[in-house]
Amino acid sequence: MHNASTLPCDQVQQALFLYIDHELPSEQEYWSFQIHFKECPDCTEVLIYESNALSLMQDLLRSSCNEAAPEELLEKIRQQTETLAGQSQVQFFS
Repeated sequence: MHNASTLPCDQVQQALFLYIDHELPSEQEYWSFQIHFKECPDCTEVLIYESNALSLMQDLLRSSCNEAAPEELLEKIRQQTETLAGQSQVQFFS
């Protein structure tokens, strides 16, 4: 259970990957998440699990993917990522 003055758990978990990837819109939000994790063992457990899962997937991809992706694919991924990130920030901070 966490202090009511911090972010609610559902909000933290919804934006967890933005936190993990250091893509939160501001330092203030980053520190709000830090405070939340210090006060909420449940969210800290989710953070550790998701961070470990992400690291494992990245390691597997690095070790198994040896060919470069076509530039067109990389550009499509960049565009979709930017679109999704913009949508997540609008929904999260609305």
